[in-house]
Amino acid sequence: MHPPLVFRLVPPDQLAAGPVATSIRLYRATRKVAQVAIAIDETSETDVGLIGVLNDTSDRLHKRLASIYDPRKPPTIRFFLKDLNRMVDTDFSPEQVDIYVRYELMPQAVIDGLTSQFTYLVHTYPSFLLRSTDGRSRHQAL
Repeated sequence: MHPPLVFRLVPPDQLAAGPVATSIRLYRATRKVAQVAIAIDETSETDVGLIGVLNDTSDRLHKRLASIYDPRKPPTIRFFLKDLNRMVDTDFSPEQVDIYVRYELMPQAVIDGLTSQFTYLVHTYPSFLLRSTDGRSRHQAL
């Protein structure tokens, strides 16, 4: 089983526009989201170590998002740059998820791109947050 959320650095020619893009793999039978890959421009000055931290914590992030998700009102997911002692910090509520990244690890354009991509993802593919890490749906469709 692949992790539900993967971050990776890619050459800029693999991105359609902007420093961030999302690719989504769907299960054939159900057309539900199997995996989301967030591609970040490798020339964007994003810290390689940050990508490792995001990937190491992506399963926990996905589980936490799935635990607060209400299909009638998807949460707003926002990324911010912040003065932190660690690389990443989060703040969760049912209405909003704020993900903070230490200033020197990622440029503002990538932060804005991540916010945009996650907003698109939760509103267009709610099955991403309805899916447990074993591939089964956590909620029934409304």
